[in-house]
Amino acid sequence: MIAKQMGLPAHAEDPDAEEERPEGECVGFGYVIFQGQTEIGRGCGQLEYAEVFDAEAEGARHGLKAAVALFPEAQARPHITVCLDNTSVIRGLRGTPAASSQAAFLDFRATCKGYGPDLVSVRWVPGHKGITGNGIADELAKAGAEGGEVVNEGLATLAHSRRLAKREARTDFKAWWAANKPESYADYRLGVSTKPNDELKELDRRSLHHLLAARSGHGDFKDYHERFEHEDALLSCFCGSWKNPFHPFFCRKAHAVSPVTGEAATRENLSLAIGIYWQQFVARIQTSHFFSWTCTRKAWRRTLWQKHTDDGGIADNFTGFLRDEGVEIGQGHEIERVTVDLDRLVYRVRRREEALREGESESDSESGEE
Repeated sequence: MIAKQMGLPAHAEDPDAEEERPEGECVGFGYVIFQGQTEIGRGCGQLEYAEVFDAEAEGARHGLKAAVALFPEAQARPHITVCLDNTSVIRGLRGTPAASSQAAFLDFRATCKGYGPDLVSVRWVPGHKGITGNGIADELAKAGAEGGEVVNEGLATLAHSRRLAKREARTDFKAWWAANKPESYADYRLGVSTKPNDELKELDRRSLHHLLAARSGHGDFKDYHERFEHEDALLSCFCGSWKNPFHPFFCRKAHAVSPVTGEAATRENLSLAIGIYWQQFVARIQTSHFFSWTCTRKAWRRTLWQKHTDDGGIADNFTGFLRDEGVEIGQGHEIERVTVDLDRLVYRVRRREEALREGESESDSESGEE
């Protein structure tokens, strides 16, 4: 004997999964009972304020009860196999129920115990694979959702309440953002979401850092350094312009890209290139290695790059230029990799110089004491 049930509009593995449905739409369940190849029972029902997960749990409960009622005599009880395509519901029916629809799971277990624990089993079957009874169960579930008997009138399930709470939280968060977002973010036309956006999923950490710095204004920019009184900061690019979030679009020294002019250079369009069309900003700084060498906060990099470009060099042969300057780097290094290697080299050299100065200072102190 097989009892098959389905939920509507679509099955969900996770009882807490977010699912957008019109408010007030009900879910339905359906089951069909076979003995061998002969159908001997069917039924359907409707749930208010519930999710698909709950409908599947209720379908299993009502299907099993209907099957058990067909064989009241203990001597003639056949084995019942309950077939479902939802693994979360199956785990609940086997003894580890989710928080939502616990009454359905516990009632199912009690029915199994009363019928005979060894006479009921739960099995997973793939959905929509032409299995006997699947089509019938589909139609019954639809009929239940459209006009079946309501089995939980006025009671909301935990899964449904959680979905509504999440939806309200998202709505409130978006309303708060619309009222409180910075003016610059309005220019960027950036929305807000509690989920990772495309920038977080697609960009490397270096590019993401520069994009967020440009959007927030908290980066290697003149206004930022002056605000926090960074006395040792380099406030201008070596092209002569002050550093600001839009400077990568105008810099005359940037490699492999030309300054933006005309209509594209308006503040509105540049804001969009940092905001909703952020791919333009990222492509520009990556192509020109802009923050690594063109407009860097490190004076020693600026000196090397200036000498390299003054000699007519380009970024593609910069590693060769550095070797000519006596910097030892491996073959096949990309310019961004060279940047990291040289930063580490300079750091080690400075630490070594500081250690030597400290040693000399201690020696002078000891000599003075003698």
